[in-house]
Amino acid sequence: MTMNGFDPTSEGIDKKLALHFYSRWKFVDELLPLLEKASSDGEEARMMSILAPGTSLGALDTTDFGLKKNYSVTRAARQGPGYNDNFVAEYAARHPNVSFIHINPGAVNSSLTQNILPWYFKPLLFPVTLFLRSISDCGEYMTSALLNPAYKTGGFWLNQSVDSISTSRLYVGDEDARQKLVEHYTKEVAF
Repeated sequence: MTMNGFDPTSEGIDKKLALHFYSRWKFVDELLPLLEKASSDGEEARMMSILAPGTSLGALDTTDFGLKKNYSVTRAARQGPGYNDNFVAEYAARHPNVSFIHINPGAVNSSLTQNILPWYFKPLLFPVTLFLRSISDCGEYMTSALLNPAYKTGGFWLNQSVDSISTSRLYVGDEDARQKLVEHYTKEVAF
């Protein structure tokens, strides 16, 4: 986790967006033949992206995919979840026999909470950790979502309690914008 500005990979993709979006879906693309094969063989085929569904800044900005024109840490933090929300919708439509889940783990007491603050804030962190979900509890919720029969096929956006997120919080309705995002993604990961 970093609060630095635009920090490109050798391919010119911001490292935060590379982690939160591009690499996830490149991984999914590589596994799709196996997911489709499992499904055609009668097995369940599911994919889960763990980030923050329903927290994007709104409709996709089709003029600045990858935030190369107008970058901010806040935009990067919100755009990654929005891209994932849209890809869940798009891939669920393209692959109707596979389950695509985007889930929010909630506030988890992980090493990330210990390592992101400067040393002088760490004593203040202890009381906060009392209200965070343990790693094992989070894992149980995530696993229950992945194995839940209700999420066998289709696209799903879930909160930390494995409840569906209101579609009013999701910006995935514009098929034209989704297609432009897919075209952008395809161009960026074609290496």
